[in-house]
Amino acid sequence: QIIINRHSANQELWIAAKSGGYHFRYEQQQWLASRDGSEFFAVLSQVIGDLLGEKVTVPAFVSA
Repeated sequence: QIIINRHSANQELWIAAKSGGYHFRYEQQQWLASRDGSEFFAVLSQVIGDLLGEKVTVPAFVSA
């Protein structure tokens, strides 16, 4: 199970997965992990891939 949540009070996105929890802040026009600077979609791709047992790529998107 993977949970993606928005934490409005802190202006963060969160990912909770078996491999751990990640908090992301919007910086430099991308969502970066507060722990190690990893990019949101890269981490999401990794945790989904880990769950499925295969390589997954979730492309970043930009809202208009």
